[in-house]
Amino acid sequence: MACPSIDTLIPCSTGSVAADGSAACGSCLPAHMPTTFHANSSVRRKHDAQPIYLVLLVPAYWGSSGLEGLLSSSPAVSTMCGHCTWQCEATWSLCDDGAFECNHEAIWDPKQTNWSQVYDLYATKGYFDDPTKPLLMEKSPPNMAKVESLVAFYDEKGYDYRFIAMARHPCTNSRHDWAPYKNINDEFARAQAAADPEKLFLLSYDDLRTRPDLVAKDLLAWLPELGSLDLNVSHIHASDDDDDALTAANEVDDGLSLGRPPRAEGHARRDRGRGGGRGRGERMAAKGGPDNSREDALLPYIQSESCKLKVYAEHYTNPSLIPWSACKHCSG
Repeated sequence: MACPSIDTLIPCSTGSVAADGSAACGSCLPAHMPTTFHANSSVRRKHDAQPIYLVLLVPAYWGSSGLEGLLSSSPAVSTMCGHCTWQCEATWSLCDDGAFECNHEAIWDPKQTNWSQVYDLYATKGYFDDPTKPLLMEKSPPNMAKVESLVAFYDEKGYDYRFIAMARHPCTNSRHDWAPYKNINDEFARAQAAADPEKLFLLSYDDLRTRPDLVAKDLLAWLPELGSLDLNVSHIHASDDDDDALTAANEVDDGLSLGRPPRAEGHARRDRGRGGGRGRGERMAAKGGPDNSREDALLPYIQSESCKLKVYAEHYTNPSLIPWSACKHCSG
């Protein structure tokens, strides 16, 4: 089917479309909008309560870092940013620690992930910045292919969990024909089938970048344990790897997947994890400290000239359309 215009896909952009067919993400924001949101109900946590594992199911370059940044603004959430140097994701640190091989096939193969070993590494290696917080967040894209085994692990151990799955329309994806996306729909379908529906939040990428205020409210209603969310705050860093030259601004159309893409097959990380290159602290000091690697918060990016609503594909097929990828808050 032919891809419609951007103001058809995202009606709130009507009247703001430029000659090149694009519109600013900020054109959908209300004129007066609060930026900090609080859960309507408070959750009293027992002193010895177990954490909730909060896992983001978002493909690479689909806005996962923008979503992670928003969630990191919650005082109840711990990230992995102190330990994991690429986008606060565990994948490359886990392969450095021997959980699986550092290649595409291995990191996406559920059979090559032993979750007991992974969670032992999380605990013994200090992956979570503050493991005493109520919500422990992880967003490695390969987890999308492992939801069935991860749910089985959580159920066996009696661990509580939540998944947030975010999808985007194929017409607004500049990487719509990228080979790694060919099985994305199947992976989303398996995730939906495996997870408890009450523990799975489905989110449209276009809602996140046009009406983040309403997305924040929806998240807090679904998971009041978050307590609060702030559109102007992010505790996520893009990368502390000062060897890579490519930037996401040139590689990714949306910028919500901020930072720099990992080098092919993760060879730089494998070498680093086996003693090659400078340590994290040394690299961070060379850059002037960790604050220099912080990503922009969600709202400032959406309001910037870099965030564009645009149709990139000419056609799409029904199998490539993930059911919840259409925005529900962008009607105008």
